[in-house]
Amino acid sequence: WISQLGMLPGTMAYVYAGSAMPSLEEISQAPVQAIMRPEWLLALILLAALPWIARLVLQRWR
Repeated sequence: WISQLGMLPGTMAYVYAGSAMPSLEEISQAPVQAIMRPEWLLALILLAALPWIARLVLQRWR
């Protein structure tokens, strides 16, 4: 269960990114506006920052 606990933040970030992702219809109608939505950009930033956040938390915890 320790592995599952460690994977939980990443899983949550991927689920959020998937739910914030625009549909193919939205992308075909307005490609730039559909992709540049704030919630989608936030999800991508969260996925990119997650390893750094985890490293900082682990360093302070030790």
